[in-house]
Amino acid sequence: MLEKFRDILEECTECNLCFEECPISAVIKDETLGPLGKISAARTLLRGGELSDDEYKSVYLCTRCRKCEVVCPLNLPVPDLVQAIRYELAKVNREPEKHRAIAKRIVEYGNPMGQPAEARDRLVPEGMHATKGIDTVYLTGCWSGYELLDVAEATIEVMTRSGFEFSMLGSKEKCCGLFLIDNGYLDAASKRAEENVKLLEELGASTVVVSCAACYDVYNEMYPKLYREPKFKVKHMVQILKELVDSGKIKFRNENSESVVAYMDPCHLGRCGGIYGAPRTILKSIQGLELRELYNNRELASCCGSPAGVKPFAPEISNNVGLNLLKSAQDVGADALVVSCPFCLYHLQDVKNKSGVKIEIKEITQFVLEHMR
Repeated sequence: MLEKFRDILEECTECNLCFEECPISAVIKDETLGPLGKISAARTLLRGGELSDDEYKSVYLCTRCRKCEVVCPLNLPVPDLVQAIRYELAKVNREPEKHRAIAKRIVEYGNPMGQPAEARDRLVPEGMHATKGIDTVYLTGCWSGYELLDVAEATIEVMTRSGFEFSMLGSKEKCCGLFLIDNGYLDAASKRAEENVKLLEELGASTVVVSCAACYDVYNEMYPKLYREPKFKVKHMVQILKELVDSGKIKFRNENSESVVAYMDPCHLGRCGGIYGAPRTILKSIQGLELRELYNNRELASCCGSPAGVKPFAPEISNNVGLNLLKSAQDVGADALVVSCPFCLYHLQDVKNKSGVKIEIKEITQFVLEHMR
């Protein structure tokens, strides 16, 4: 898998723009652990050498957020290179033990936490388990389905109150497998893609709604490469919210007090999915609310610092990346930071609790529900 990058590696001019923009490099400030360290690791493996400690660390200090690719004058796909290196390391059982354990839980339990599948059923309202012939299925994702139940509950309430009809998989829902993809477990990821796509197609779903930004990217962009194009459309909840706001099915209260919020563009929804306008339109529709942009936004938005195994591999570095993001929201005078990715929410809430940063963090559907009339 790594061999196909041999020619690309020779194109890198080592201009270091990637290092200057990498959210992790902004924290560690060590070029040997930044994007150029990953290129060095690939070159070492391709000539049959052994990775140095720094090269190995560099490979796993990457959330695959793709910001480096955006700023690279040659658009070199460093995140894909990282995936290829991790694939080669996993083949010979040289990946971090924590990564191997998480991958095993995803394969065996259908979620990274190792929780029983039946636990997902607690979120499904009575009579709303998906059966054959359904049109729209809502997937909670793993973090909303197990750790952040209030996000899934808010999503269910918003759709129900707005007259949006849907059903749910409950215990039949499984992780999309992004962690497997990010860390080079591609055989397992391909099998998961086939399982998930076939299940939804057999039910007859024409639309699948997801809360998770990763699920949106995986189903739309990665499953066609791992398996095939699904026969159903996959929409993120922000797209559904915008449709409901535009059609007048969601109406907001007139707020008396002026509050300031900032919106964070999740990597998998923004840079990977190209969805920037919908969440901003939704927030701007709330009267009495001022939306301010983070200094790094849209294509140049900062990653939260947690995905692709960085949080278990280097928790302190991961948390410091998240802390930078929370401070950037404070710097623009925001009272609250609104996110549209439950995993970002989970990580940033953890960072907030550990750091004591005074800012509210809300998932966008929760925020919409709080302001609906």
